[in-house]
Amino acid sequence: MISLPRWLLALLLLPGIVFLTIDRALPIMVVALLLIVFSRPQILKPFRYIRFWILYLTILFIFPFLTTATDAHFLGIPYNSIRMATTVVMCLRGILVFLLVQVFTHDLNAIQVQNGLSKLGLKSLDGVISTAEELIPRVRSIILARIAQYKRQSRHSNPVKTIYNLLLNLLLDMQELADREKPEKSISTERVVPQLLEILEKSPKILIICGGEKAGKTSLMQSLISEMIMQSEDVGGILSISRQAVSGWVIHLTDIRSGADQELATQAAFETEVCMGKYFFHTHTIDLGNHILEREKDAAYVVLDEFGYLELSGKGFWPGFTYWIKYGQGTMIITVRNTLKEALREILDDQMSINEQLMWYEL
Repeated sequence: MISLPRWLLALLLLPGIVFLTIDRALPIMVVALLLIVFSRPQILKPFRYIRFWILYLTILFIFPFLTTATDAHFLGIPYNSIRMATTVVMCLRGILVFLLVQVFTHDLNAIQVQNGLSKLGLKSLDGVISTAEELIPRVRSIILARIAQYKRQSRHSNPVKTIYNLLLNLLLDMQELADREKPEKSISTERVVPQLLEILEKSPKILIICGGEKAGKTSLMQSLISEMIMQSEDVGGILSISRQAVSGWVIHLTDIRSGADQELATQAAFETEVCMGKYFFHTHTIDLGNHILEREKDAAYVVLDEFGYLELSGKGFWPGFTYWIKYGQGTMIITVRNTLKEALREILDDQMSINEQLMWYEL
């Protein structure tokens, strides 16, 4: 079997793509097909599937036979001969374009492409490919889950509002996914906890601890709370602890004062009014978290782990947060992702007017 170079096959195919008449395009395609059969037959593998030909024949016949101006007949069915000739040429050109793409891509692998792009100054393709292979299925699952959610809600709501909320939540979902994929440095609790205790001695109204996704903010808060309890400090509030389960990740809400916890959110889909990203939230647990924050208005220290997208949209623990801001007597310690700290800063600076009592700590 001969092995013709890719560039030679491409040169044979290009004239057929350019020419607009059957008498020129068809012979070129026949010659190219014969050469491909004897040199690179694997290129023609897609042509073995019936779905390809169903699509091809549908495109080929639907326009000439559905046109109103007819001048010829085929098996008694009227059609437009000019439209038929044009459609045939366009379909032939489509096949030639497909073959051209196949010639250059059918047996390439990531290493070959990377070497080629490296010569052009484009590197690290392997990282891009591996990241795409990991993220694309996750993005698809998020989009499908969100669409399924809004399909259930669209029957009883305004279509324009539904579409707007769908797009907004998809944007937030993608931002959350991007935030999760950022590599973060591990936290040294032995170093950070004493620094936080020193800040708390200044009695700020709110201490905000910023860190990336998976940076260990909740683990840090657990270490800080343990140290404060050992020092007989009055600490209350809530922790959001993620745990791996068979159905995916599950977030549990923990009452710091009692140690009791309940499932707050899960990746296993169920009927609920509150969804964010891949998670479905239990509304009764959200209500419990707000009740705990309101209950701790007289505590010396109150923890809110963490302030997220739900709170920015006025949901989640937003009611308990605003209640404590109004009536709380001690210090609130909030954890927040780096991507949301500016939004939280605007809320506290512009709406709460307590910027002189704010302190920030970035991990």
